[in-house]
Amino acid sequence: MPKEAFYLPTAGGRIFAVAHRPVSAPAGLLLFCPPFGEEAKSAVRIYSDLGARAAERGFLTLALDYRG
Repeated sequence: MPKEAFYLPTAGGRIFAVAHRPVSAPAGLLLFCPPFGEEAKSAVRIYSDLGARAAERGFLTLALDYRG
């Protein structure tokens, strides 16, 4: 499944995001909004694995990385 990292433009600046795309038309969208602080460090791998697995099942996933 294709994985793409990019920046989303917002009114307050850019936000880093990672998308996992299914090979065919998406069955739906999953938006991952990770926790803040120390918890965010341990969630990166989990969201990456979950995004890849969901894309294998036909879902487009988007994981955000908050500013600050």
